[in-house]
Formats: sequence, structure tokens, C-alpha cells
Amino acid sequence: MAKEPNITEIMQTLQDAQQNKELLGALTTSLERYVEQQKKGLEELETLVTKAKEGKLTVKKRGGYRGRKKKDNSGSGSEGQ
Repeated sequence: MAKEPNITEIMQTLQDAQQNKELLGALTTSLERYVEQQKKGLEELETLVTKAKEGKLTVKKRGGYRGRKKKDNSGSGSEGQ
């Protein structure tokens, strides 16, 4: 006589398969994002190399707050001390 299938085991197997499928989907999505980021970085490097070969590299000036400027001693009020 054949043993009857255990419904609990079948359900557990199906749940495990579904979780593995979801995990595979998540990993695939993460890898696709990583590859896209790497492609963008590679494109930027290729552009930089091309500009360097053509001599078209430019230095960008740094923006933003750089601290207070020192006051000039030639201003009013501090002369003669």
C-alpha cells in the first residue's frame, strides 16, 4: 500500500519554494541595480579618459562656505594701536 501524502509537508514545501522564488527575485533586482551603477561609473571614467586625451580637462572651483574672512587691519577703529 502506498503511503498517503502528508498535506502539512506538501504545504511546507510549497511555502519554501515560494520564499526561494521571492528571494531569487530580490537578489536579481539588487544585482541589476548594482550593474547599472557600475555601468554609470564606467561611462564617467571613459568620459574622463577621453577628455584627458583631448586635453579638455577643467578644474572645477570648489563652492560652498569656507569660513569667515579675516578682517583687514586697515579698516576704521583699529588704527594707531
